[in-house]
Amino acid sequence: MLQALGSSYTAERFVFESLRKIPASDLEATLLLLPFDYVQKLLSLLIYYLDRFQSPELCVKCAVFLIKIHHGVLTSSHQYLNIVEQLRTHCMDAVEKLRNNVGFNLAGLKLIRRQIEEQNDV
Repeated sequence: MLQALGSSYTAERFVFESLRKIPASDLEATLLLLPFDYVQKLLSLLIYYLDRFQSPELCVKCAVFLIKIHHGVLTSSHQYLNIVEQLRTHCMDAVEKLRNNVGFNLAGLKLIRRQIEEQNDV
């Protein structure tokens, strides 16, 4: 299947594009249907995507939902605790970057508004 999509189309990209194409209203229902074996793989891929800052909002939403659903299993094994810890740090970093971006944009908008108000006063 990946060969038909092209040589530059990796498995990671295919999963990311498939995840991105799921409508927001169906995302949680889709994640509920995912077997636990694939949940571990998807959580690892979410770390990969967050590390590259690919759609961090979607990645954080998926990670939080999957951890809520599978909390008992994920916290009972040391193998999964490492993945959860990595996700926590990557999610916090992504949210911090987004927060900084929003703050920067807001400051820019306030500056533009002040400049427009000054021009109107003159």
